[in-house]
Amino acid sequence: MADKETPERASIVADPAQSVQIGTVEFSAQRDQIAPAMFAVQKVVKSIPYDSTAVVQHKGGGSHSFRYTSLRGMLDALLPVMHKNGLFLVGGGGGDKAVGVTTCAMHAASGQWAQTTVPFITSGEAMAVGSVVSYGRRYGIPALFGISCEEDDGGMAAQRSMEPEQGAFTNDMLLALGDDHKTAVKLLGWTAGKIKAALAKFVDDTGTLDYKTSLAFLNRELDKQNSEAKR
Repeated sequence: MADKETPERASIVADPAQSVQIGTVEFSAQRDQIAPAMFAVQKVVKSIPYDSTAVVQHKGGGSHSFRYTSLRGMLDALLPVMHKNGLFLVGGGGGDKAVGVTTCAMHAASGQWAQTTVPFITSGEAMAVGSVVSYGRRYGIPALFGISCEEDDGGMAAQRSMEPEQGAFTNDMLLALGDDHKTAVKLLGWTAGKIKAALAKFVDDTGTLDYKTSLAFLNRELDKQNSEAKR
């Protein structure tokens, strides 16, 4: 939203006439209304529980599952608190093979804003673009407010008590990585061995690949790589 060649990546005490970027989140030049409103939301919504399960079939047989928070579940938990504090959510994405998905929290009374953009590379097909826009919104919303999506302790304990203990990251899991993971590792330029070594830590005792945590890790690595390339 701000027209400048190099976004500031310093602190919130930067030049008040300029927008300021902290990590992947950019704030409007004026922040006296948006900052306390977002703080009020974060005090109430510290995390959003998983509400959905996906099952991935392995090419070599078998399957693994992962829990995640759907976009609807995320909005149901967050929007009422945002609206109570004078904020509304806008965003979307565009492009074909290079898609940037922007999520923006707008303060209704002042017009001040905070936004984050998640970049993706897709095949350019309509379904692929639609998929990354949906995922980008799910990834951008918690990043914008600094909150997490996680399984509740009781649900996690119950799930683990019903499943046998297994091994670590397998070749089948590597083959079954979702499009989001594949996009990230393609951009990183990692080999299969590097991917397995990096993602092994995200496989729990049940042999399940933690989809959200591992993908967040890959995106952090991508941000780090992009930052180093700009130096």
